[in-house]
Amino acid sequence: MNKKNTEQRIKTEETPENSDTSTSEEESEPTATNDSAESDELETDEEEVSVIENEALLQVATLKEELLRQHAEMDNFRKRMSREQADRLKYHHMEFIRELLPAIDSLERALAHSQQQVDASSSILEGIEMVHRMMQESLNKFGVSRIEPQGEPFDPNCHQAVGMVHTNEVPENHVLDVFQIGYYLHDRVVRPAMVRVAEKP
Repeated sequence: MNKKNTEQRIKTEETPENSDTSTSEEESEPTATNDSAESDELETDEEEVSVIENEALLQVATLKEELLRQHAEMDNFRKRMSREQADRLKYHHMEFIRELLPAIDSLERALAHSQQQVDASSSILEGIEMVHRMMQESLNKFGVSRIEPQGEPFDPNCHQAVGMVHTNEVPENHVLDVFQIGYYLHDRVVRPAMVRVAEKP
C-alpha cells in the first residue's frame, strides 16, 4: 500500500513539469510569428520610404528644370528689352527726319536751279550752298546718310523703281538715273531712292 502511494506521489510531481514544458513550447510559437510580422512591416516601411524618396527626387528635378527655364526666359526677356530700348534710342529720330526730307528736297531743287540761273560767285548761291552743307552735316551727326545709287545694281531694299529704260549706258538691272535721293538712318531706310532701271534694248 505504501508502494502504491509512493508511485502516485511521483507521478503527481512529474505532471507539473510536463505541463510547464508544454506551456513553454506554446509561448515560443507566438514569438517566432511576431518576429516574422515585424520583419514584413519593416520591409513595407522601407519600400514606402523608397517610393516617397523617388517621388521627392522627381519633384526636385522637375522644379529645377522649371526654374532653369524661367531663368532662361527672364534672361531672354531682359536681352530683348535691352535691344528694343537701344533701338528706340538709335532710331527715335526716324519720324522727325522723314518729315524733314521734303524741306531738304526743296532746298536741293533751289540749289540746282540757282546753279543754272545765278552766277557761281553770287552771294545768294553761296548762302544756299552753305545752308545745304550745314544741314547735311547735322544729319550726318545723327547717323543719316544719303542713298545715291546711280550706276549701281538695283536693290529693292533701298531703291524704288519708277520706270525701266532700254539702254546700253549702264548694265542691265542697274540704276540709270535717280529722280529722288534716298536716306538711311544708321542701317534702316528712311526713304528709298526713286530710280529708273536699265534693261536691254
